[in-house]
Amino acid sequence: MSYIDSISKVAENAAKAVEESLRSVGNLIEGIFDGGQKGGGSGIAGSAGRIVEKMIAEQRQREAAAGVSGGVAAAAKAAAAAAQKALESQKKAGGKVSGYASSGMLMLGSAGPAVAFLQHVLNAKGASPKLKEDGIFGPRTDTAVKNFQRTRGLVVDGIVGPNTWRALNGDGSVRALLQKGLAGKIASVGQAAKQQAAEGDPKGVVATFNFPLAQIPTPDWTGGARFFGAPRDGGRLHAGCDLLAPVGTTIFAIGDGVLVRGPYPFTGPWMGLNDTDAVEIRHGPILVRYGEIARGSYTGGHNVHAGQPIARVGQPGRHAMLHFEVYSNGSSAASLSGSNRYRRRNDVTDPAPLLAVWRRHLPTSH
Repeated sequence: MSYIDSISKVAENAAKAVEESLRSVGNLIEGIFDGGQKGGGSGIAGSAGRIVEKMIAEQRQREAAAGVSGGVAAAAKAAAAAAQKALESQKKAGGKVSGYASSGMLMLGSAGPAVAFLQHVLNAKGASPKLKEDGIFGPRTDTAVKNFQRTRGLVVDGIVGPNTWRALNGDGSVRALLQKGLAGKIASVGQAAKQQAAEGDPKGVVATFNFPLAQIPTPDWTGGARFFGAPRDGGRLHAGCDLLAPVGTTIFAIGDGVLVRGPYPFTGPWMGLNDTDAVEIRHGPILVRYGEIARGSYTGGHNVHAGQPIARVGQPGRHAMLHFEVYSNGSSAASLSGSNRYRRRNDVTDPAPLLAVWRRHLPTSH
């Protein structure tokens, strides 16, 4: 399927995808507030709920056998501890952000309209500074969630699950906002759908990222030996796009993300080239390798945000450049090396169509 065909296909399904994403959150919320009768029978919410019910029942049986009354507080405390234990165990066992999002659980790395809805809720609750409602659960959203959890006496883990949704709902405001979101009356959620339909991004996230440099390279990444798939020595194909820029040019994070690996040596004398480094950063649904950066220039830290300066352009050989690789399976932290013609992991992807979109979004630090 061509890139244009992909855009058309996504446009056909955009409204349905947004509705399903919000309904997953809605099902969890209804399960919480209706005593687990709706949407609470599967995923993390269901497992925690079943353990909670079991703990309460066991506590009451012990009290009845011992003739003890007024043990509701003890049962509630045991239930809360059991819920947190279940949440932590499923987090360790699940391992994939998508599993949380599909059951209404949101956390660092989640993405899509449901996250835009969460950001809208947090802003309505007075998040400061106000969040960009872009559908990307990055470091700033994580901080806002933790701040909210802290003020409500919740476990401060950044995971938006049953307890946090319950606290966010308060007097029923989350339910009311959810209906507005499903009706298309929350602009940020609607915008996520429009981005998804207009730019062919199946998660409504990648299209909002920015270009990694403040200026578009001339010549660009589509000619010479700079393009994805350009021939290399030994029959290998070029696994990324080279963005030419003067030595020391600032490199920006394309979006909110988490450092997966690096910095580590990328080129050096063993290749007949100068020393440069590389880092691998997960940006929502994709993973990006920023390669041929100046040795020791990475300053991004573990969590990065969109438009943040993270490194500087290095010069491995005759030309200075940012070597830019994209991998479609952002949830995988496996080695990027492989045995195909690119000598890369099989989900290596041509960055050119993405760069063509992002060139309209030059970075600004914020």
